[in-house]
Amino acid sequence: MNKDLLFFSNYDDYSKKIIGIIKTNNIKDIVPICIDDSKIKIPSFITVVPTIYLNKSKNILIDENLNKFIESKMIKENKTIDTLDGYNNMSFSNDYHNIDLDNHDQDDNNLSVYFSDINSMKDVEKLDEQQILNNRASNIDALQKSRQTDLSNIFNK
Repeated sequence: MNKDLLFFSNYDDYSKKIIGIIKTNNIKDIVPICIDDSKIKIPSFITVVPTIYLNKSKNILIDENLNKFIESKMIKENKTIDTLDGYNNMSFSNDYHNIDLDNHDQDDNNLSVYFSDINSMKDVEKLDEQQILNNRASNIDALQKSRQTDLSNIFNK
């Protein structure tokens, strides 16, 4: 077993806090062992709770070292997502939309090549929301019929 062992007690607030952090951050390579059960044989090196026993190095962590270890696990387990960079290292704004994704060989300093003001785009066809709502029932019926046909074709083979 390569997992580290966390000895804790449900009667200790600090132990409960550490268990909460492990569960919240979904740290999987630490096995919690509750010492509250009298049937559990507690190793002689456990003098305080919580205590982490590092299986590979055979070391014991308590107090600040335990906190640092848990923090290092949180950093490894929680992968961060890099910020989204704009197209061609330019930032997008709320007022502009990229209208030509394929035109890369133009001058990058000329923003008008890549962007246009949405408010000035008169040729854009607006959706008729009321018509979409009115046709919703017939569209759903057509989808259900298509699905039934697909399912019957799958099971009748």
